[in-house]
Amino acid sequence: MAYLSPSAAYVRKDEFIGRSVLKAEDIRGSVVEEQVWQLLETPQTIESLRRAARESAAGGESLVDRGDIEKMLERLLDADLIEMSPDS
Repeated sequence: MAYLSPSAAYVRKDEFIGRSVLKAEDIRGSVVEEQVWQLLETPQTIESLRRAARESAAGGESLVDRGDIEKMLERLLDADLIEMSPDS
C-alpha cells in the first residue's frame, strides 16, 4: 500500500500526461475521479484535490465526504500512475 504525505503534491507520471487511463481497474471513472485525474496533470496536494472535489460534487457524489481522495491517490500511486512531485 502506498504512503501518502499530506503536505506533498502529487502529479501524473510524464508518460501519462495528456492520456486517459480511466478505463484502468485502478480508477472507477466517476465524474469527480475524472476531474481529479485531469487535475493531476499539474502538481496537486490532497487539500487542493479536496477543494476541487467539493466544488464539483454533483448529485450528492462527493469523494470528500467518503474520504476517497486519499484512497484514489493510493490506488494511482500503487499502480505507478502518479508520483510525488519533485518540488515536494
